Amino acid sequence: MTIILENVDAETLRVIESLKGLNKDLVITQEVDECPICKAHDYTLKPEVEREILESIAEMERELQKGTLKTYSDINELRKALES
Repeated sequence: MTIILENVDAETLRVIESLKGLNKDLVITQEVDECPICKAHDYTLKPEVEREILESIAEMERELQKGTLKTYSDINELRKALES
């Protein structure tokens, strides 16, 4: 038996999935349409922004190789460094 769900909230989905305890052969599929806002939005970066990000990453890698990049193993240590 297969149940196909469209636009179901989490609570309803939980209740329907609990039916699997009664029928092990039950298959539940949820068809979700992509949000229209997300679908219409272009998530590609502008070339200048991408270049800035890549330059920042390269700078961090250089500092990491030189050993000048300070790393913190504890949030309190980082907090003290930021406050000083």
